[in-house]
Amino acid sequence: MLSAHLAAAVGIESELRITVRVRNEADLRKATLIEAERVAAWIFHRAGVATDWLDCTATSLQPRLSSPCEVPAGPAEVWIEFLPAKGMKHLGFEHRALGVALLPAEEMFATDALVCCPCVKNLATPITTAVETESMTSAILGSVIAHELGHLLGVREHSLFGVMHAPWTREELAMAQQGRLLFMPGEQRAIQAQIRMRKMEAVRLHAHQLEGEAKGNRQ
Repeated sequence: MLSAHLAAAVGIESELRITVRVRNEADLRKATLIEAERVAAWIFHRAGVATDWLDCTATSLQPRLSSPCEVPAGPAEVWIEFLPAKGMKHLGFEHRALGVALLPAEEMFATDALVCCPCVKNLATPITTAVETESMTSAILGSVIAHELGHLLGVREHSLFGVMHAPWTREELAMAQQGRLLFMPGEQRAIQAQIRMRKMEAVRLHAHQLEGEAKGNRQ
């Protein structure tokens, strides 16, 4: 995860930051998940966006008396859930889909995406040795995370090249492992614009909340 200090050092606007709430319902290995988040964070960093990652898996919350995950997500926050293949099938999604972004029909901010972890591993296994599979899985998983979050953050269509292309070619999978499967310039601008809009909405909602609290105190 890019720190605020590093984000400033590399020229990322302070408001271009998104929080990703993570639910690991697929029992994904912690090391694999951390590396996948690092890959996704790098892809967004190259798009001029900083990311914060919040573990909201149920088992992770049990030791805590209170958790940020219990607070309703704001406009500048999105959810990504890692599911087993049967979880994707149960929800009615095609079993070969690597991930799905749940996009609302109305003009509102999208908030939820799903990733099929076994589907990602099945894609990585045939093109790698046993030693490389874990690394390739993390690289593809991180790219899938970035792809689905890209859909949530304003990139509704697939592209001909890059991380928003689908399906990925063998060459693109190799690029993913090298950290070179990125958003195209137009996609970067769309994501940045969406995050600015989300930040403005968060400020508006906060001001509205403060106004309501002030009225309540005067009564």
